[in-house]
Amino acid sequence: MEKPEKREPPRRSSLLKSILGAAIGVQSSEVQRQDFSEKSPAKFIVGGLIFGVLFVVTLVLVVKTVLSLSS
Repeated sequence: MEKPEKREPPRRSSLLKSILGAAIGVQSSEVQRQDFSEKSPAKFIVGGLIFGVLFVVTLVLVVKTVLSLSS
């Protein structure tokens, strides 16, 4: 009887790579399959929320800066 393969939790670098790849839509099916095989999606959810907030804040700051320079 074979033992089930024990998977390590995703490292920060691979977690970041997965989140960024999913955000811009260039994630390979292999990476996606590996991500969905994780037991808990909590790290991906939290990482995605943090990325989303940072993205929106960055866009707001860029727009405010451009608008203040144009007037």
